[in-house]
Amino acid sequence: MTTKALNGQWLGDIALEASGNMDSLFEIANDNGVGITDDLTIADFLISDFSADVQPDKQVLKFYLQNNILPATGFTQADIASQLGGIGYMGIQIDFKIS
Repeated sequence: MTTKALNGQWLGDIALEASGNMDSLFEIANDNGVGITDDLTIADFLISDFSADVQPDKQVLKFYLQNNILPATGFTQADIASQLGGIGYMGIQIDFKIS
């Protein structure tokens, strides 16, 4: 299966979308050469052919399909900085300006 990462998705969201549970998280990361906490871009393509160890949760997959749910619960370092604020959390060219 091939899927395109959506805005705001992290690898766990892709795992849920693909298998209905988190069992596939490490396989997807390994197969695509990414870390489980890496920020994804909209252009990323993730392929997931699961081993016998991953048992898809058909009930969750059916619910997602029926309700047109595409989980997107990820956040980036810029998101963290904007919520926490302060000099220790500012990012150059994000919210820290030098004049």
